[in-house]
Amino acid sequence: MADAIPEMRSPAVAAFNDLSTLLPRVFKEAWLPLVVVHLFRSGTGELFTYMASVIQARGREEIALLASAIALQFLVEMAWTALWAFVVIDAVRRVHGAPSRSGLDQLRRLNRLLIEGVRAISAILFRVPLLLIPGLIEFVRLIFVPHVVLLDHDYEAGRVDALARSRELTRGRWWLLIFSAILLVGFNTYIEILAQGSTDAWMWERPGGFAITAVITLFSGLAYEVFLVALFLKLSMMLALRKD
Repeated sequence: MADAIPEMRSPAVAAFNDLSTLLPRVFKEAWLPLVVVHLFRSGTGELFTYMASVIQARGREEIALLASAIALQFLVEMAWTALWAFVVIDAVRRVHGAPSRSGLDQLRRLNRLLIEGVRAISAILFRVPLLLIPGLIEFVRLIFVPHVVLLDHDYEAGRVDALARSRELTRGRWWLLIFSAILLVGFNTYIEILAQGSTDAWMWERPGGFAITAVITLFSGLAYEVFLVALFLKLSMMLALRKD
């Protein structure tokens, strides 16, 4: 069972209410790794996108090189996403009063998170050829995999599978998770266009706009991740109470 918290009638509303309290405390707890991970993630994403556009402009004969660049960008983005989730979830755990973990234990958990992340991505990609919608639904169903790996005591004890537990927690709530993800993407895209003039402007062309975008999206991404952690904890408690 995940770390215990009071049960609420509406887990989404309760998680949203927790956001205003948790957000500044989480940022204070882990501001340095959050800033570093976010900046590196934004910078590498920009560079890979630029590299892909340069390769694409050279012509169709570079299709293999372009595919390799896109695949590498995907792998790097997956690693940064896992590291971002790891930092935020661990900070929330410490804010709730949990003791700090040793460096070796942290590395072991991060390694487990990456392994489960590969399993989740494989499950999503397996459904994409069917249609885009099944892949999107599976993405939402597996959105709590990092939280299960890092917070669920049943997973730690080997009693549950991370993917199965995430699907169980998201059952009947996919609309809320899709809406929140679309809201985040839409907001970040709007900020990028507003600050940089368009999504096609490179960071070295408008460094000021890139900096503004990075700062604002740091907090929007953090708010979204903290909301997911709070929601996971509420849903985990409700699930444990139902099983008891």
